[in-house]
Order: sequence, then C-alpha cells, then structure tokens
Amino acid sequence: MPVPTRWVSIRGHDIALRSLGPTIRSLKPNLIVVEQALHNLETYPLFAQAMLTNAEIGMWGHGRSYSTSQSEQAAAAKQWLTRRTKWFFAYTQAGADHAVDRGFPRVRTSVLNNTTDTAALRRELDRVSAQEVGKFRTDLGLETGKTALFMGGIDDSKGISFLLESVPLIVERLPGFTLLIAGDGSRKDVVQAAQASGMAIRYLGRLEGAEKALALRASDIMAIPEWIGLVAIDSLTAGRPIVTTHHHSHSPEHEFLEDSITCMYAEHQPPAYARAVVDLLTDGQRLSVMQQACVVKSKEFSIELMADRFIEGLLTWDEMRRFGL
Repeated sequence: MPVPTRWVSIRGHDIALRSLGPTIRSLKPNLIVVEQALHNLETYPLFAQAMLTNAEIGMWGHGRSYSTSQSEQAAAAKQWLTRRTKWFFAYTQAGADHAVDRGFPRVRTSVLNNTTDTAALRRELDRVSAQEVGKFRTDLGLETGKTALFMGGIDDSKGISFLLESVPLIVERLPGFTLLIAGDGSRKDVVQAAQASGMAIRYLGRLEGAEKALALRASDIMAIPEWIGLVAIDSLTAGRPIVTTHHHSHSPEHEFLEDSITCMYAEHQPPAYARAVVDLLTDGQRLSVMQQACVVKSKEFSIELMADRFIEGLLTWDEMRRFGL
C-alpha cells in the first residue's frame, strides 16, 4: 500500500515525511514494526495512532550506532525510544545485548542475523568451473595463493586510500601479489590511475551474479580494511576469509566473523595490514583451514532463516499481546 511521502531539507539533510495515518486507519494492524532511528519523524505520532487502534509498536535495528559516530545524547534518546516499544528485532546478538543492557526485556527480543541471499550466491559459486577460474587468472596475470579481493564502495569510507597505500608494502614482502578491486564510487578514477601507473591492482568495476562469483573463486582472501558490512556474508559463503583492521567503521555484520578463525584483524596501519595479508597468504595450511571454517559458519545465514526468526518473533509478540502481557 503506497505511503504518501514528501521530502524536506533540514540543515543540509534530506528528511522524509511519511503520512502513515491513512494507512494505519485502513489496515488497522495489531503490530507495527518501525526502524530504530531517531530521524524517522513519522515514528513519534505512530505511538498515539497505535493507542487509538489498540496496536503495539516494535523496532527493527542495530541496537546501537555503528559505522558513524553518535553523541551520548542521541544514543540515550535512541535507547529511550526503543524501551517504549514492545519488541526489538536486532540485526545481531550483540545488538540485542546492547538494548537489553540498557533496560529492554530480553524476552522481547529476536536476533535476526541480518543477511543477503546466500542460496543464490552459492548457486553462482557452484556454477564456476575450474576452467573459468584458470582463464580469469591467466587473463589478469594472477598467481595462485597471491590474490586478494576488495568488494564494495570505491570511496574513502571503505578504506580505498588505505588499501592503495598497503599494496606496494604487500608486494615488497610477497612478489606476485595482486589486489582485485570490485565496485564503483567517487574514488574510481584514483584506482584506475593507480592501476595505469603499474600498481599491482586490477579494477573490475561493479560485479553481480556470475561475475561476482568468479572473482570470489579466483581470489584467496578478501581485503576489507574498513567498514565491514554484508560483505562478511559474501566472505563466509565463498570461503574467502577477510583481512581487516581494528576500525570504528565496521557495521553489525562484522560480528559474524571471528578473529583468527574466519577473519584476521590487524592494527589500522598499512605496514601492519600488509604483514597480516602476507602472513595469511604464505601460510597455506592456515589459509585452507580458515577458508573451510568460513564455509561452515556460512550455514548459519540465509534469507529463509532470517525470515523464520522474524516470523517467530512476530507470532510470539502477538501471542503475548493477546494475553495482555
């Protein structure tokens, strides 16, 4: 059902103003799930509208602020608003724990394990043949055991400048190393210029479907120094452990990874990062064990499992509502 929406600019930020009153009056829902966000202005009048229709409001969100900084006042306001709801659907277990530690009832939480369509990616990965991988590596001049893949936005929020500074340090320790860079963004020209200058990188552009699966198969690890988000799911599903850094920008999904088991953390300095990449690539046994551990861990994530957890939460919440709890 379409929701009437208009946009306004407040201090340089585009804010959506959604009119939910007609929708609520028409559908008369028992349960309403909103995003755990202070900037969604339509959330506040929803509390009054829900009281008029005897509905209850739940939230879906991270539990706390990730990736971007948030003032103590804003964080406190978010938790205050969250505690006024009847159910919390958390992206991760740590997000649920954060809300519970700040007063939300654990019995009213669901941990969804936010994910992408892992079944679709597995199908694409299974279709990639050894011949295709061999040709891909030959065409790009890649050496087995010496290839890393970055996949994501080509901008500084994802650590592109950090990676470009790290690559020569990796090559110095591991001749023949190549970094594949897949994605698009404001720093694409810088990446292309670095490749043209002779840096050991190959820019692939934005990849989807079969092309994405082929790049993952042809790589040994993933190099994501900052802002790990849903790429963690790609890493686990493809069996390509991520080498990353201790950085404040990571999203909730980085919590699905375990240091030295399915990923490796280094200090956020190019020399330290280069050492971590080289150490993993040159330890074949350790790399193989971590690749297998990624695949095993990936079985915990799927769209179907996420939907099941959401539905189970809704049903339990509704049952508690009907019993006046």
